[in-house]
Amino acid sequence: MAQTEQLAGQMGFLTDAAHLLARSAPETSAYLLSQRNAVLLSHDVIPSDAQKEHVCGGCGHILIPGHGDFLRIDAERAVLQRRSGGRLNPGQQQQQQQQQKQGLKQGRKERQAGPAKVYTCGMCQRYTKLGLSAPDPIRRRRKRQTVDVQGQAPVTTKVGMDKTAQQTSSFAPGVMPSANASSKKRAKNRKAGLQALLSQKQNETASKSGLSLADFLSK
Repeated sequence: MAQTEQLAGQMGFLTDAAHLLARSAPETSAYLLSQRNAVLLSHDVIPSDAQKEHVCGGCGHILIPGHGDFLRIDAERAVLQRRSGGRLNPGQQQQQQQQQKQGLKQGRKERQAGPAKVYTCGMCQRYTKLGLSAPDPIRRRRKRQTVDVQGQAPVTTKVGMDKTAQQTSSFAPGVMPSANASSKKRAKNRKAGLQALLSQKQNETASKSGLSLADFLSK
């Protein structure tokens, strides 16, 4: 427990001192972080990916992309092969096929490497490659075929279902009455209703009087 705390104290001191001297004395800063990496390796502590992309494993220089250091993203090897396959001349394609056959004969299977971040140290020009998780495969969804049903009757309630069925059955499929014909039909129905009301009113008036033309003629 005491040894672990002592190691953590040393790592913290070297890290803080190196960051304070990063601009004023970059060589001293790199030396301190290289000693920090050596102490970690002596205690069988493997630096994490976050530490590797922050500090160069060779000289201890603090990696800052854009300030003398470089960062490059490498795509998958299979994708690069597909992109460059169409641009190779026949001789290069034949040579590539022979190399693949030789690799298969020796029993070595080429592992498809995923995308990776490659840091280039501006002080010692060392490359630090860190693998990234491969993206999920793209799943293409099939479009469902939609069938348009022409002349489909509108959805109605149970009460008006019979009435709607009678109205739709009276017309031929695909043929609907025009606005002029419907207005004439409504006027005709209105006129017939008025005539029925008038005749009904006349009958009620005659029945209330108690006498009709037939009564006078009989006398």
